[in-house]
Amino acid sequence: MAKNVFFTQGTISEQRLVQDLVDEHIKIHGLECYYIPRRVFEDKLWNDIYYSEYKDSYLIEMYLESYEKFGGKGDILSKFGLRVTDEITLTVSRRRWKDFVDVRTNKIVQGRPNEGDLIYFPLNNNVFEIKYVENQEPFYQLNNLYVYTLTCEVFEYGDSIFDTGIEGVDNLTQETGGYPITFSGGTGDFSVGETVSGVTSGAIGTIASWDPDEMTAQVVYTKGTFVPGETINGLESSSAWSLESFDTLDLIDAYSDNRVIEDNADNILDFTETNPFGEYSNLGDNV
Repeated sequence: MAKNVFFTQGTISEQRLVQDLVDEHIKIHGLECYYIPRRVFEDKLWNDIYYSEYKDSYLIEMYLESYEKFGGKGDILSKFGLRVTDEITLTVSRRRWKDFVDVRTNKIVQGRPNEGDLIYFPLNNNVFEIKYVENQEPFYQLNNLYVYTLTCEVFEYGDSIFDTGIEGVDNLTQETGGYPITFSGGTGDFSVGETVSGVTSGAIGTIASWDPDEMTAQVVYTKGTFVPGETINGLESSSAWSLESFDTLDLIDAYSDNRVIEDNADNILDFTETNPFGEYSNLGDNV
């Protein structure tokens, strides 16, 4: 039996009305979050992603579905330490997302939010990673779709590069992944946040902190390996300092045990022996 021709089950004007109501509801009851798209850099030889970059942010309203408490398995204490698995579910208007995010940035998958992109959640100043995007719920009301539902989990910082312009995001990443370097002398003063480059090695990094009296700096977001004795130039301040030494094991992380493990391993393993399959450590240069 054919359907009733007098009921269209959704005209363009009706669909626009529903979309308007959805947008208004989210604007009234939602909260403003930053959508941070992910850009990946791939190793074409091994077909692998060797690091991610987050350099754009878009302020857009979202509705918090899981309003009673965080979802997920909570805080898990394992042999690898404490892992936070808090989850939130957010709903964003398709039309608003398309107008304010989709047309302004390149994404791995075009036309919708991507798994791996980030959401800066303002209520607890935390960053969540999109784990799953539900794009067909509610299911074709008036023959159309109006929202995306994003299931997000607390983001685990790694070696990704952040330059979003959001202080709460960029500053958090500088707490990990960096290491101290010591200079023997030079001219000028580095500024926090500026990019530095090694003249001989071509390695680059970002200054997280600078102490001219002690002639030391903390460097994050490094690409490549600095060479002791080379000149490190500040690309903005025009500073030029001679690198004396650096230690990639002394990470800027209160919970890192790299240095402790290395020192204790030196008392157990004989690093003078040659290993034909690789190296246990090469602390004298870089790890």
